Amino acid sequence: AVCCALGISGTILPTFLVPDINITPVNETYQISSDGDVMLDPSLNHDYIVEATVSTFALIVITMVLPSFTIAVFGFMSGPTNDIHSGLCVLTTAVGSAQFFTQFFKRWVGRLRPNFYGMCGFDLDLLECTADENLQMEARQSFPSGHASIAFSGMTVLSLWFLGKVGTQRRYLFKAEQNPNISMTQDASYYKVLSFFSCAPFMFVAVYIAASRVKDYWHNVDDIIAGAVVGSYC
Repeated sequence: AVCCALGISGTILPTFLVPDINITPVNETYQISSDGDVMLDPSLNHDYIVEATVSTFALIVITMVLPSFTIAVFGFMSGPTNDIHSGLCVLTTAVGSAQFFTQFFKRWVGRLRPNFYGMCGFDLDLLECTADENLQMEARQSFPSGHASIAFSGMTVLSLWFLGKVGTQRRYLFKAEQNPNISMTQDASYYKVLSFFSCAPFMFVAVYIAASRVKDYWHNVDDIIAGAVVGSYC
């Protein structure tokens, strides 16, 4: 219950700690030439892609539902069962913490998205945004990437839990102690290789989700990097 509360509070608390983003001023996003032509910022004039490569629903399934299912199944098969509770608690707390820091900085920084003009419905005649208030606020929440932070948070927890549960390191250290022909150097190299191949699929999923946000023009590369750092450390 405590872990669930921490996870949920990560999304709710930033709305109370940081005031709403000011969506009124948009004059900093364009310039007017001496001839009266409106010049838009090309870095903010990318296509507004509504159907994202990885939707919010898919993100939740991939980074929360599937890891929870994996932890439950492997935990039940290998025991003890209290490891299931611990794993799910860590996952929920980590994702909730990532959400907290992500939403906090999104609202505090208020960076414009690469698809700002399209998302906010910028009108070249009125020189103002015409979309509803929620979309205008969404258009100003580029930094850091929420998809990246949640993806890296969930996949990092799953990777670490999987490695700990499989016990790769313990198995090969025991093997090295029992077999004098296997040196500790060999054992370390075996462990590194197995660790890489164990974690690679999970982390590839995180990188794919994060990179899709650049492809869809919802984030800049540095937004993705910041989100990945937040998610990995949470």
